[in-house]
Amino acid sequence: YRGATGFAGEIGHLSIDPNGEPCICGLRGCLAMHVGSPALVQRARGLLREYPGSMLQGSPITITGIEAAALAGDALALRITREAAEYLGIAVAGMLNLMNPSLVVVGGGITGLGDRFLEPLRESVRERTRVSSPAGVTVEMSRLGPQSVAVGAGSLVLQTALANPRLFPSLPRPAKAAR
Repeated sequence: YRGATGFAGEIGHLSIDPNGEPCICGLRGCLAMHVGSPALVQRARGLLREYPGSMLQGSPITITGIEAAALAGDALALRITREAAEYLGIAVAGMLNLMNPSLVVVGGGITGLGDRFLEPLRESVRERTRVSSPAGVTVEMSRLGPQSVAVGAGSLVLQTALANPRLFPSLPRPAKAAR
């Protein structure tokens, strides 16, 4: 479903905190301002003083660094990813209540965290959905990793091409073999 102007499904700019930080899209408190890679890096930088023993101390903070630190059990990285999972859960719960899909696939820079990210996400979803909504849904990490954008783009091209046979001119038929 693409919507009237082709912008359907862009949950990154769903405002989940109307009093939140301004987003580049012009809204405030967009999901991207809470779970996007730049937002997570900025949040980690802001909390670094509270976690003097963090693995993130003394080197440039990146999303891959946050992911690695969280996998190693670093308290700051776990806090950052748990908060992001909770915010994403708010948006996913809204989508579940509205659309009731059977599957939610999470992608992006933190897919390597697996259950360390999925469990707080699923809990946030359970707390914010109708009783029956989360019962029939599976929430899982994308298995496509960094190729997810390319695979999605390729899928859209193939879907469009296969839906419109006029895009391909008729191919000449091979000549019949002589007997």
